[in-house]
Amino acid sequence: MRGHGSRSAGSWAPLLLGLLLAAVGSYEAYADSLWQGRRATAAGVAVAYGLAVVLAGIRPLTSLVLVAALYPSSKLLGLTDLGGAGLVAMLVVVGWAAAKAASVTRAAWVTAALVAVFGMTTLSEGAPAWDPVFFALAAGAAWGAGSLVRREGTRSAELAELAAQLAEERELRTQRAVAAERTRIARELHDAVAHSVSVMVLQVGVARRLYGRPEAEQLLADVERLGRESVAELHRTVGILRDNDEPDEADEHAPQPSLRSLDALVAQVHGAGCPLTLQVEGDPVPLAPGLQLSAYRIVQEALTNILRHAPGARADVRLRYQRDTLTVEVVNAAGGPVAAPATRVPGGGNGHVGMRERVTLYGGVLHVGPEPNGGYRVTATFPIRKGQP
Repeated sequence: MRGHGSRSAGSWAPLLLGLLLAAVGSYEAYADSLWQGRRATAAGVAVAYGLAVVLAGIRPLTSLVLVAALYPSSKLLGLTDLGGAGLVAMLVVVGWAAAKAASVTRAAWVTAALVAVFGMTTLSEGAPAWDPVFFALAAGAAWGAGSLVRREGTRSAELAELAAQLAEERELRTQRAVAAERTRIARELHDAVAHSVSVMVLQVGVARRLYGRPEAEQLLADVERLGRESVAELHRTVGILRDNDEPDEADEHAPQPSLRSLDALVAQVHGAGCPLTLQVEGDPVPLAPGLQLSAYRIVQEALTNILRHAPGARADVRLRYQRDTLTVEVVNAAGGPVAAPATRVPGGGNGHVGMRERVTLYGGVLHVGPEPNGGYRVTATFPIRKGQP
């Protein structure tokens, strides 16, 4: 909790209320015949009670001690009655101390002392026994209200802290998921690029052996050497990512899939209990291996989510080739009342995080969201640059 030495927003309430009670108490002192002959003294005590309420917004415990001393002091000054404004001020200070005092124990002891002083003073003057009992009940009610405010404030602070912790943990989980997916994408792209460069090296090696001119032979030998060094450098660089990553369920030395592998994926998912169709619109164009891999993984992840969250739902997979874009779309209807199949599609990533990372890698756009009929749609659009692959 905040130290009560600093003025908080809640201090405005006791400030305004204290000024109001001081004004009402002063009016009461001059308007009521009960204080005839001691009106100035009664007004001064009323102002003191109002200032005690103002002080409660800054130092609740000090204010409580002040009102505990004001009542017997007013008796010494010859005042025979507390007055309505003074009673309200005492109860406000008790409640505020219960809610805001740094030490609840000290505030409770001072409140008990206030009740005891009030009781002994009134009884010594021959007042009826009901007066101290009434004041004790009123002070107890004020203390209970203040304690309730303190408890709710503490609970709100704890809930706010818990919400902040949950938000931080969620952010950390998201960061870990992004890092894991980027590692996985980097590993897969490494395999795809390494395969392509290896093929290039083999082709250059064959060309060097078939070409007879010494200058060309030396040039092709240099290209072959640089290609081999590039492959070795790729292995060394991405090997760092491999060392800290868990191995895939599939053979890590197997070639990475491409869009040509979708037929096998569709057959696998269909066998797992998800009826689906694969449609290709437009004329397929040559694409970079990495882009094909990303498109394949998005379809794979979307179908994995269907098997997991909408078992039995029918799905449609569409590849749409346009002049400058490739659009990958997976749409499923609402899940049927069947159990989730035990078969799963291997190679699933981190859900929407993984999809977004793969699409962003190639400057594309990803849209995911529910359908009006209860299904779900995943649409990824990749730009196709001239000269690919």
